[in-house]
Amino acid sequence: MTAFSDKIICVSETMASQFKSKEKVVSIYNGFPIPESTGKISPNAGLELTLRGADLVLGCTSRIRLVRKGQEYLIEALGIVSERSGKNIHLVLIGDYVPGYEYQKKIIEDLIQKFSLKDKVHFLGHLEEPLPLYTLFDVFVLPSGEPEPFGGVVMEAMSMGLPIIGSNVGGTTEQVKDGWNGYLFENQNSADLALKIELFLGDKQKLKDFGERSKERVMELFSLELHERKVLELYKLVLH
Repeated sequence: MTAFSDKIICVSETMASQFKSKEKVVSIYNGFPIPESTGKISPNAGLELTLRGADLVLGCTSRIRLVRKGQEYLIEALGIVSERSGKNIHLVLIGDYVPGYEYQKKIIEDLIQKFSLKDKVHFLGHLEEPLPLYTLFDVFVLPSGEPEPFGGVVMEAMSMGLPIIGSNVGGTTEQVKDGWNGYLFENQNSADLALKIELFLGDKQKLKDFGERSKERVMELFSLELHERKVLELYKLVLH
């Protein structure tokens, strides 16, 4: 790739750092739009009714695969926080099992049973239009156990004005400013993830402030306009 390319565009500094030859590598973040009005989006009415009395609603959009996507860490963390706080916390999971890994459903079900979370974890499967459901979340969590190059679902959640919790590896560390628009937890550490979830419990103002900062961060660093401008500037540089 480096031998036959004039420039190599990576979607994050994390990806760019994997190349030994740095002179050809450029990091340009993907651009994401800000929804014009979340008030025009209608969420799932039945789920909305179920979540109405929750103290906190966590959301995660990702194909389900243990370790790689880390849903088991999130479910275990939910169990820890629920037992420790006694609060009514719900988790909404959007996404199907990765083909070939359907057997992991039994592992997830056993974990849910272990922590008595049957009525607290909601599996919605694959959705063509997941954004309407984001309006029901208080916090978006991407618990990936392995580094994400640059999670598009995190950007979707930020553009919808949600605080973010993500693991402290990969491109997520560039999307989330720790303590500003979300928190980074120690990779593959359910106990630390539980601590980060607890930082939002009972703090509506923090949820509001962090969510607003997520939107601001998208506009500042990850807008479509900024992405287009940087790509065009790179093309001009290469052509000259």
